[in-house]
Amino acid sequence: MFRQKADRYPTELVHRLELGLRLLRAGQVEGAIMELQAARSDPRQRWRAMLYLGYCFRTRSNWRLAQRNFEEALQNLPPTEEGTRKELLFCLAQGAAESGDLSRAVDLGYDLANLDFGYRDIGRLVDEWQAQLHSGDKATR
Repeated sequence: MFRQKADRYPTELVHRLELGLRLLRAGQVEGAIMELQAARSDPRQRWRAMLYLGYCFRTRSNWRLAQRNFEEALQNLPPTEEGTRKELLFCLAQGAAESGDLSRAVDLGYDLANLDFGYRDIGRLVDEWQAQLHSGDKATR
């Protein structure tokens, strides 16, 4: 149904966004990427498209593209979307830690902890990343 709407109303990019989201949920990541990339040209849908593109690229284990899309989603996020802001900061912090950038993970974790210390156990994660960062500093000395 969403594909039919997207094809029938090509200028209504919200249908492309919805189709991309459905494809992502169905595990059809490549198709989702194409639809979401089309949807991001709509300024009203841009942050959502970038958010879901980030999830697509993270699913494909491409952290650099996931990070780029998450960061752009965060920059375009309306101030009223505090829950999404928390999730984006968490995704960015976790991705940075997994890619070995513990300093950035800690900084992003602090930003999130400042908003909501209990969000997805970020306080404990920041402590772990901080400990790993400091143990790495000692090992290089």
